[in-house]
Order: sequence, then structure tokens, then C-alpha cells
Amino acid sequence: MRSRSWINVPINQFQEGNVIGWRPGERAGPIGSLLLAAHDTVGLPHFTGAVGTGVAQAMITQLK
Repeated sequence: MRSRSWINVPINQFQEGNVIGWRPGERAGPIGSLLLAAHDTVGLPHFTGAVGTGVAQAMITQLK
């Protein structure tokens, strides 16, 4: 439960990135999350984080 002082502010920024890999899944299937990277000002890729795939269970079954 969040306190009343919590402020929900949407972020309307974006950055172009590349999928550089994936982590194995624990519950939904073989792919748990995608690993992302973005290029810096000289063009070198840097790891930026991991995101969920958003892939439905039916699609994961088809990918196997």
C-alpha cells in the first residue's frame, strides 16, 4: 500500500535501443526477460536494463 504522499507522474521520454540477449524464464517459459543496450555518444553499446517480453503463454508454446 502506498502512502498518500506518493505522486504518480508519467514519463514521456523514449530512447532507441537494441535487444542484446535474454534471460531464461522461471514460470512462463524459456524466455523470461529481454536484455537491452543503447549506444553512447561515440557509438559504443552500454547495457541499459531488462524488460519483460509481454509475450502471451500461447505464443511461448508456439516458439518451443
